Amino acid sequence: MLFAIEQQRNSRLAYAEIVSLEASERLRRSLKDRNVDWIAEMNAVRGAAADQERSAHKVDFVQFGESIFELASQLRAKKIWVPQTPEEKLAMASDPNFLAAQMRNFRKNIPEAWPDQILQNINRYAYARWLRINCWYALNYTPGKNSKYGNNYDDAVYALFGSYTGHLATHDAKLRCMMSHLFQGIRFL
Repeated sequence: MLFAIEQQRNSRLAYAEIVSLEASERLRRSLKDRNVDWIAEMNAVRGAAADQERSAHKVDFVQFGESIFELASQLRAKKIWVPQTPEEKLAMASDPNFLAAQMRNFRKNIPEAWPDQILQNINRYAYARWLRINCWYALNYTPGKNSKYGNNYDDAVYALFGSYTGHLATHDAKLRCMMSHLFQGIRFL
């Protein structure tokens, strides 16, 4: 959805288009109460439809990881290079041709023009950033651990927002590694 909005306007998204300022302010007010049930508050702010959409996106995230892992397995079987180090993963996750091909293979319902537009500027569109983050996580995918891999989804969403703000508040070493490789200049708080 973010990518479609950017494409229609042919400009970068504004902060208010990514984050609901009203919901954020409501949540901040309610969390000032030390006795608040913060899980109930988060659910109230997001709503049931958003939770269902998040669950669907998380399944998609895991399936994409499986498709990249399968591709890497095929490359290994043919004794073709597969990225191992953070620098090699950066090279693959930043290769516009690879990303466009993955978009065409995995995302069957996307407009035909999107992969070509991503080739023009890999950081310009939210979808390209999301695809790079997905690819990075997928290159770290371990088969048989789908539920654990799915836990990366929330970090991936957080990383997408951090790629726009230029800031990330985390002590997660793997998330910091990914962000420092994919999006130079990120400030860690």
